Formats: sequence, C-alpha cells, structure tokens
Amino acid sequence: VLAHEYLGRFAPDVLNIALRFLYGTCQGPGCMVPTERCDIDHRIPFPHGPTRGDNLGPLCRRHHTYKGHGILHWTTRPVAA
Repeated sequence: VLAHEYLGRFAPDVLNIALRFLYGTCQGPGCMVPTERCDIDHRIPFPHGPTRGDNLGPLCRRHHTYKGHGILHWTTRPVAA
C-alpha cells in the first residue's frame, strides 16, 4: 500500500488509513495532534512529487499552513516501513 504510486493529488482511502496508522500524530516538530485531525500532505508538492507513502504524511492544519507559507520546511525522512 505504501510503496504503490497512485494517480491524482489525493491519497485513496487505503493509503490514507495506512499513513494515519503509521504516524499516529502530526509530523510537525513536537506536535501531538492525532492524525484523525490532520491533513495528508505531500512532502514534495504535487504534481512534482508522487502520491505515494514515502512522499505523504499527516500535518495538522497549523503546521500545514506553516509549510504552505514557507515557515515549516518538511525535511525529515519518513518512518521506515
């Protein structure tokens, strides 16, 4: 599920569920917002980055906005599956 590349911008339900289970919380530094309240975000923005498990992860709305405004730079590597 995580290694497969999906078409389009949005993660399908099966990938969405897998990512939320894998991470558990927002991937912003020190953030503990549960993934159920997070957006699934591309590390390398779509369409340049693929819709695949290693390029997606949960960010709460605050950290997602920070990333969009260039305040947060998501440089951490994803959790090894």
